[in-house]
Amino acid sequence: KQTNVWGITMPIGEFQSKADACVYTKIVTIKKDGGDFSNFKDCFNNINPNKLNKYVVEVYEGTYDLRNDFTETEWSDKSNNFKGLMVPDYTHIIGIGDRNKIVIELSSDDNRDYVSTLNLQGTATIENLTIKGTKLRYVIHDDFSSIDGTPCERLVKDCDIIGSNLTLGCVYGSAVRNGSKWIFENVNFIIGDSGGFGFRNHNWDGFIDSATIKFINCRVGKLRLSTLSNNANNINTYVYLYGNKVTQLLLDEENANLYGKGCLYKVSGFGN
Repeated sequence: KQTNVWGITMPIGEFQSKADACVYTKIVTIKKDGGDFSNFKDCFNNINPNKLNKYVVEVYEGTYDLRNDFTETEWSDKSNNFKGLMVPDYTHIIGIGDRNKIVIELSSDDNRDYVSTLNLQGTATIENLTIKGTKLRYVIHDDFSSIDGTPCERLVKDCDIIGSNLTLGCVYGSAVRNGSKWIFENVNFIIGDSGGFGFRNHNWDGFIDSATIKFINCRVGKLRLSTLSNNANNINTYVYLYGNKVTQLLLDEENANLYGKGCLYKVSGFGN
């Protein structure tokens, strides 16, 4: 199936150029029964998204336990080589139906240092999903975009992201890089551990242009913004908060002795 609209809820002008909007997008389905695929690993192993061949992955109601997607050899790897499910660049995952009934989950019997439920690469986006993680690094690890310096556009919309007993005490752990534009809209970051963070971000060096992160009508909880790696080349990351529930805002240095002093985030907004 093909359509010439990419991203479904990502209008031209907000994220992309008109040229990007005209590329073909293939649509594949994940269903418990009767879809193109029945699990995420098979889906991602059989698609080849790129800038001119983007994919929308429609996920239908059901509980998708990602533990079933991995081999025993993969799951027993406690090194940094195994991180869990990697969501490909140029892929938009959207739930079809009631998001409370579209559950992507992963749990471990012992705490994992490197595994997260979802790892977002490049411009991967997610919408209308419930994502859960227990005894993992994070529920979502978003540290795999713009590594080559190309600005990344990220949309996370209408999602519940729920974690408990997480190794680093944070639901959504992320790093923003040069010129990136991220939007989180109607997202609930829920952590069962007292004192844990809903969202944590650090910026990097190598910045040429400022990055932006927008939170719109989100339940964030505790929000931490940390400068890492040589003060992000002395360029600010701008964070906009519009109509959110934030219980604590922490701006700090990731490690001042190692990376240098100063927190290069500028935070503004209203209605929070």
